[in-house]
Amino acid sequence: MQNDFTVENFWREFQSYKTDFIPADFSPSKVDLYDVIDSTNSELLRRIENLRLHSDSDVFLTEVSEKIDRTLVASGSQTAGRGRIGRRFYSPDKTGIYFSLAYIPKSKPINPACVTAASSVAVSRAIENVFGVETKIKWVNDVYVGEKKVSGILVEGFCDASGSLAGFIIGIGINISMEKSEGANWGKAGGIIDSSKNPDAYRNSLLAASVKEVLSILDRDEKFIDEYRAKSFLKGKTVSVTPLVGNELGVYDAQVLDVTDDAGLLVRLEDGSEKVLSSGEVSLHQ
Repeated sequence: MQNDFTVENFWREFQSYKTDFIPADFSPSKVDLYDVIDSTNSELLRRIENLRLHSDSDVFLTEVSEKIDRTLVASGSQTAGRGRIGRRFYSPDKTGIYFSLAYIPKSKPINPACVTAASSVAVSRAIENVFGVETKIKWVNDVYVGEKKVSGILVEGFCDASGSLAGFIIGIGINISMEKSEGANWGKAGGIIDSSKNPDAYRNSLLAASVKEVLSILDRDEKFIDEYRAKSFLKGKTVSVTPLVGNELGVYDAQVLDVTDDAGLLVRLEDGSEKVLSSGEVSLHQ
């Protein structure tokens, strides 16, 4: 493994990663690496907005596809990392890898929830292949090693000139090794390896594995949902549900029954009725 966080070392790891899948339209010229950035998602969204401001509406999506699609922005730290529901994603230096991939589907539209779920499976595979550890997934976007969350995913869509969903920014943060630094509030987060080890030694290989797995699943329209179900650890458990829309119930308890084919969470409410969650937050009932 190459320690230096460079495009050359990343690309070497990307080409040598175990799958024989070769993604189209992805090359070293599409990769931008930083030591520190405010937010990798924000950087790609700024580039898209800049094209929007300087393009005619009828060529905007063509220019995005040519200049932005499959662009990878990665950083060793973020000063303003973002998580779901407006939360901050703590992204200090010398702990992990934080990256965003612009993706425009080549054919049929993709359900955003399925993009998030597919990315969760991709990260899960990458961590297992690079570190040889077992991973689990907490609906909809968290990857766990043991009892600790080691990765979170934020997928944001962008629209074409007509206002229709055109593509996605897939943002992923992975904690490789975490020190309990002063002032940090990690909560249930943890690292993959012991804090005595150097996370820089794994940054290129983990980034390469994760990106290649994401592109492999999405480009090949892989049927990943059974793998997602198998990795999910919520089935049969009681969770507290915090809805983002349709909040007439407020926070409520429910029993998890399954994950649907379109990455929804099927739950049973206290009155015995069943409901599919397509958004919201769930936490294990204490």
